[in-house]
Amino acid sequence: LLKESGKRLLAEKVEDLDTFNRMSGLGFELFQGYFYAKPETQKLTLRKRTNHHPALMRLLSELRRGDVNYKDLEDLIAQDAQLTYVLLKHANSAMLHHRGEIVTVTQALNALGLRRVQATVITILLADNGPTSRLLLSQALTRAAMCERVADESGQDPDAAFTVGLISMMGLLLDEPLAELLEKLPISQEATDAILLRSHGLGKILNLVEQFECGKVRDWSPDDIDLYNHIWLESQVWTTQTLAAIDNTV
Repeated sequence: LLKESGKRLLAEKVEDLDTFNRMSGLGFELFQGYFYAKPETQKLTLRKRTNHHPALMRLLSELRRGDVNYKDLEDLIAQDAQLTYVLLKHANSAMLHHRGEIVTVTQALNALGLRRVQATVITILLADNGPTSRLLLSQALTRAAMCERVADESGQDPDAAFTVGLISMMGLLLDEPLAELLEKLPISQEATDAILLRSHGLGKILNLVEQFECGKVRDWSPDDIDLYNHIWLESQVWTTQTLAAIDNTV
C-alpha cells in the first residue's frame, strides 16, 4: 500500500545478503544495517578479469602522473578489450557532442580527457555484479576523493593521496591480499608504507579519513568535524556522478 502511494521504503537491521535480496525483492529501495558495515565480496559473482588486473592497475598509476605519456596509455589500454570498447563507446556518445566518429584509442583519449578515462578505469577495475561490492566501490571512490581533498587542504600531494585512499580498499574489492597487489603496482615506497603501515603524511591522512568513516571523532574539534563533513559531501557527489556516468556507457 505504501509503495502504491509513492512512498520510498527503508529497510532497517539488514544483517546479511539474504535479507538484502529479500527486502530488495519486496520493493525496498533504502537500506540500513550491519550488512553495510562489514561487506564482503561475493566470489561467485566476480567478473573474471584477474589476468588484466596488473595492466589496469599500471594504467591507473600512469593516469595519476603529472607527465602523462599518451603512448604508454595507449599500450596499456590495448591490453584490455573491454576497456577499449567502453572508452570508444563513451567517446562516441551523444553527450560529448564530438564531430566525426571516434575509432582509435588516441582519439578517445583526446575526446574524453584524462579525468574521464581515469573514472572509467577505476570502475572497470573495481566493479563487479554483486550488490555488496557495488557498495564497496562507492566507499572506495569516496575515500579516495576525501584523501585527495584533505591532502589539498594540508598542502600535500593530492594525486598521491587519491591513489593511497583508493588502493587501501583494493585488496577487499579484488579479493586478493593487499600486500601482493602492491607488489604489482608501481607506486612509491612512501605510498606503500602509508597504506600498510599508516606512516608518513599520506598515512596520517588515510588514518584520519578512516576514523571519520567509522565515526571515531569524539576527540576532534568542531571545526575539523565540519571540514570533514563538507569534504565527505563533495566526495560523495563526485562518486555518485562518476558511477552514474560509467553506468550509462557500459
